[in-house]
Amino acid sequence: APALITALLPSVYQSAAVYAVTLVVVMFLREAVELLGIGCFAGKRTNTQFVINLVATIIGVGIMLILTPRHGVLGIIGALASAHGFRLLAFTTASQNVVRLPIAFGRLATVATIAGLWVFAGADVTSPIEAALNLTGAALSIALAALTLGFVPQFVARNWRSCTPRGALT
Repeated sequence: APALITALLPSVYQSAAVYAVTLVVVMFLREAVELLGIGCFAGKRTNTQFVINLVATIIGVGIMLILTPRHGVLGIIGALASAHGFRLLAFTTASQNVVRLPIAFGRLATVATIAGLWVFAGADVTSPIEAALNLTGAALSIALAALTLGFVPQFVARNWRSCTPRGALT
């Protein structure tokens, strides 16, 4: 993201590159809540979702009030990350209590860690070529981890060669 900001946007926006990586983490937490908290929506009542979101809001606003005067925008981003981190833990726990979903948390955490390491590895990348190499390495290593850890269905893994054009790299 920082390389794209540097390459594509006018110099006025260059300071936004500092915030890009941390916002990627916040968005990851937000999306993980949507995926892992799906069991909370299986029932007819929405009390649990309301309480979790209310507490997360109170946590987020409280942390913003504490961190923003000292850290500015990064304080706000930290507060958002904390609130979404709480939401992830609370929704996942509540979801598993309502509907026991067979989620391989260890394997999921491994892939998320690999992705997170690539995000932070790309934080200081400023050239488009370095960004392309970083993105390629990230995509390949995450795909390999997903395949190795069993996230890719076995049919696809077994039939990978038959799904690619002749002469293509496999």
